[in-house]
Amino acid sequence: MHKLHITVTSKNTITMGLTIRLMPRWQLAPFIGGGGSYNHSFSGSRTSGTLELQAQGDSYYAGYAEGGLRWLTHDRRGYLELFGRQVSSSLSGDRDYWVAGLGMRVLH
Repeated sequence: MHKLHITVTSKNTITMGLTIRLMPRWQLAPFIGGGGSYNHSFSGSRTSGTLELQAQGDSYYAGYAEGGLRWLTHDRRGYLELFGRQVSSSLSGDRDYWVAGLGMRVLH
């Protein structure tokens, strides 16, 4: 499974990324995956003279690894998944983070 996303926000940034997951087609399936993104700021860098990063304004790359478990509904049109993801950025660790989540899709 793969997913390409492009996001434009109101804070003068655009994000492009790609996620790839390896997952068997079982009713209850574990998965691993990874991906990357580029976050471009049109407002230019707001890095101070002391080289400390500000809350916004710097463009950066990010890469991530993820893993989780997905349960498919009986008709295989919906799912419920539990996942964890670790994200590392090109900004010397200032944008690195961990996230755990619960996702779902329901189709009629």
